Amino acid sequence: GINAEYGILQRASALTACFKMILLASAFLVMLAFVVGEDRCGGETCTTSPAVDYIIVGGGGGGLQAALLLAARGATYIVLERTEEVGAFWRRFPRFGEMISVNKHTRDASHQARYDWHSLLGAPLSMRNVTRAYFPHGRDMQQYLDAVATSAALQIEFGVDVVRVASSDDGGSATLPCVMWRPADSAETASTHKYCAARRIFVATGLKERRQPVFEALGAVPYSQAERSAADGRTVCIIGNGNAGSEVAQNTFDIAERVMLWGRRPQRISAVTKYTGDVRIKYLQTLENFHAKLRDTNWYFLRAAIRSEHMTTEEINVIGEIGNVCRFLKEYNCEYFVYATGFESSVPAGLGFDQPCRLTAADDANSSKCRFPPMADWYESTVVPNVHFVGWLMHASDFRRGSGGFVAGYRYLIRSLVDHVQEVDVGVPFPRKTLNSLEEAVQHAMSRIQRAADIVIMQDGVVLRDMIVPTDEQDRWTYYEGVPFNFFGDLATGKGVVHMYFAYGDGRRSATVFDGFGRYTDSLRLINLFLHPVLVVDGVMRHIMEDIEMTWQQRQNRDAAERAVRAALTGNLDDFSPVRDAQPFAFGHFPMTDSAIPYEDGTRTDLNGWNATFARFVLDAIRAPTSEEALLALRQEARHNVPAGLQKQQ
Repeated sequence: GINAEYGILQRASALTACFKMILLASAFLVMLAFVVGEDRCGGETCTTSPAVDYIIVGGGGGGLQAALLLAARGATYIVLERTEEVGAFWRRFPRFGEMISVNKHTRDASHQARYDWHSLLGAPLSMRNVTRAYFPHGRDMQQYLDAVATSAALQIEFGVDVVRVASSDDGGSATLPCVMWRPADSAETASTHKYCAARRIFVATGLKERRQPVFEALGAVPYSQAERSAADGRTVCIIGNGNAGSEVAQNTFDIAERVMLWGRRPQRISAVTKYTGDVRIKYLQTLENFHAKLRDTNWYFLRAAIRSEHMTTEEINVIGEIGNVCRFLKEYNCEYFVYATGFESSVPAGLGFDQPCRLTAADDANSSKCRFPPMADWYESTVVPNVHFVGWLMHASDFRRGSGGFVAGYRYLIRSLVDHVQEVDVGVPFPRKTLNSLEEAVQHAMSRIQRAADIVIMQDGVVLRDMIVPTDEQDRWTYYEGVPFNFFGDLATGKGVVHMYFAYGDGRRSATVFDGFGRYTDSLRLINLFLHPVLVVDGVMRHIMEDIEMTWQQRQNRDAAERAVRAALTGNLDDFSPVRDAQPFAFGHFPMTDSAIPYEDGTRTDLNGWNATFARFVLDAIRAPTSEEALLALRQEARHNVPAGLQKQQ
């Protein structure tokens, strides 16, 4: 009886202790909610913010790369993903599966990353653990990201649709970055919740398909819905001659009656332009067929001449484009119409990207204007402080020049960004190496030339470079590896600072791959054709002799490189020449044609199947792209302006 009573007392005592602990825990949670969430909700529905330093919006490659690097540095973070899986983009794209990025294996592991364009830095496994295919499929990428997230135990909250980013006062002296979100499966009118980060937010929301309601009203299907079977025995017309359109053509030409691939400009081929995002050779069968006159056509539209005092320049351009498309559809009796006009940045509201943006006649066609949200150094939003863009959105700094918009490139940009914020936020010094002699500096630079992946993949030195900075002590340098030099201010422009990066030679504009090859001499260094190291110091530059093997191990290549590095470090610049920034490949301006005048105010004259009445319906639709009434009216009128074969599809 005594033992039983003692047992009861013990249990009662334990329950009391537990109850006290529950009360204390509850009080702590309430206090925590007040500190990190409740007092910041304002007019929003309150949800306690996660107690983390960093919030990452988006669970794709950019978001997971940021999470891996933050976790490795001991920072607290949470990834917010709209869907129920990481890398959801790769479930849908590329449409026919195969990616354009390579997954090549080499026995020399020291420079494997040069040929592995998918694996994340610091990940517990590589893409080769998922597939050994040279061109992996999108589903392989999704599986790889899922395996990384699982094996690294990354902190991810799924089903969170971030709709806005803004600042919030924490009640003290700090202004904290916050996200407003709602459950992904809720209605757009549902109340939003608020999460705030103690330090920063990384926006890694990537890309979305650019939809064209007007094309769809004409009977087109978007790239994401293109079907090989629908092309069987039919005339296939594809608008958009980038990688997406070329991929559709490559996967339909063999069963189609004919494939017509058209774009705004001549097809830009990566082997010629040297830009990672341009069309790969594996997608060029229709181009070969066109040249061999095997029915398929690979061409581009000339600009149409339009006169109107009642339309903006942008509306005139769109009307002209639609006019050309309609003429194209009718002239070639298109039976299956696909538009593959690319992708656009996906950015939550509140970051300045939801405001109207228009290109003017003065803007370069290759400009990143209107393609990316406004940002400053270190990819920080100019609208909301302590919000940084990562992943594809980093491509704003090297659009059509480098690889900053692709996994292979942005993984290194994210690495530098995380190093930067850790230095600013918690005082961890930015990574660098101290080299204590000239010979040590030369050999370290040589090891980078022979093995580095970051400055090779992020070509042209537009963003990423090695910096060798002299110190106050003679023959002593500080070496920064693969850093966004433009963000280093006076340190990057100081006297004697040596910049090193990889670039193509003047031959990057060559029509043939081998034009000019072999004309390099040690005294005439600007005839390189292939990717090679470049040194820049005190306003002058020197191109190091290219090496087809990309190893600089053979004596002739190694000695030439060592001589150039040694000369740069010692200030012996007699053989250097004034800096010439290689310009990206660009086609010339093509003349306008007056073969079509699709819209003349006050007339109703048919011209090549195009009339002013239909132009008015098009104009109404592009002025109100979300108006079902305008699109329905356009669809009805379009029946008189598209081939009969498309009306059923329409």
